[in-house]
Amino acid sequence: ESIRLQSAGNAFRKNISNSAIPLNKNGTEVIPPGAYVTYAVGDLNFNTDIYTDPDRFDPGRFLPDRAEDRKQHYGAMTWGLARHPCLGMRFAKLENNLLTAFFVAYFDEFHLVDRKGNSAGVPPVNKENHTAKKPDVEVLLKYHVKQD
Repeated sequence: ESIRLQSAGNAFRKNISNSAIPLNKNGTEVIPPGAYVTYAVGDLNFNTDIYTDPDRFDPGRFLPDRAEDRKQHYGAMTWGLARHPCLGMRFAKLENNLLTAFFVAYFDEFHLVDRKGNSAGVPPVNKENHTAKKPDVEVLLKYHVKQD
């Protein structure tokens, strides 16, 4: 979910073959040899036809009972697609799982706060960023270590 929210840029590919690549079954739309194709990833990752309230952080949208990313073929473009997936995807997912498991195992309470300790919400995504960045608004995490 965090990757979906940070993926608002564009993807580029060049047809380096000597053949036109058909985009539809009729072959009436093609990518000519040597032509570039751009895909507005944000149009997919923030599509209201696919995602309920797409600007809101909601990791549950990928759970099997909701599976919002499966509403449409290629409904999410977070790790790359088809023949061009992210080479570090498996390692990155493993890191995410380990960090999450560690966090849940060691801390029994945690929430977002501002500098004064007041409760804070998840900051809005700046869709002008074309790569993962820190939020525009400072947010801190207050936590309590589990006691044995």
